[in-house]
Amino acid sequence: MAQRVDASIESLNLFAGFATPDAVTGDALAPVHQAIQRNLWEAHDQADPHGEVPRPREAFLALRSTSKPAAYAGLPTNLASYQKDLVSIPRHKLMTASLAELLTEADRELMTNFERPLFRPESEVMTMNEERGEIFPYFDPVLRSSRRKYAEFLWRLHKSGMIRWSLTRKEAVSPFFVKKKSGQLRLIIDARRVNRRVKAPPKTELGSVTALSQVELCEDETLFCGI
Repeated sequence: MAQRVDASIESLNLFAGFATPDAVTGDALAPVHQAIQRNLWEAHDQADPHGEVPRPREAFLALRSTSKPAAYAGLPTNLASYQKDLVSIPRHKLMTASLAELLTEADRELMTNFERPLFRPESEVMTMNEERGEIFPYFDPVLRSSRRKYAEFLWRLHKSGMIRWSLTRKEAVSPFFVKKKSGQLRLIIDARRVNRRVKAPPKTELGSVTALSQVELCEDETLFCGI
């Protein structure tokens, strides 16, 4: 276990900017460093020794994906920073109809077990990340810099029924905001990392306006259109 603790400390030093262990100066550990070391020992002691250990590259990509909140070229021009009073979030939990109760048995099965038919294999996602570059979701700077405000924001989303808590995650998304014409802020979720995991949809031939003008119905049939 000592080797695992040493490896963890070395990784933390690398993230702090020290290229090698020799670059860390000072012979005696400061109290804060001693506390960190104790926490690492306790974490490794409580960890399941039989759990699956990720490969080094997988572990590195997982750490890097949450450590660099870089922007991207597609950000809207009306970008705005978080202001609690300007974000419209329902005060109470939303009561929505159960979609599963409205679907056929086959469609219900597809909805409840959607991951296998919709998501790419993990190996394919890793290959795409290597070829196209890692995606770092844009994170609102106010929420990113204040743990208190971010926790308060998440609690508001939870109270409204927009999110649920979980001890595990498969991917990372992050919130940011744009200004409405009214001056309020619209919540946007940067889900590009999740989108990369989704398989390309099959090509669908869509009818044009001309095709709609050529629809023929029997006398007892009614045409329903949705927008």
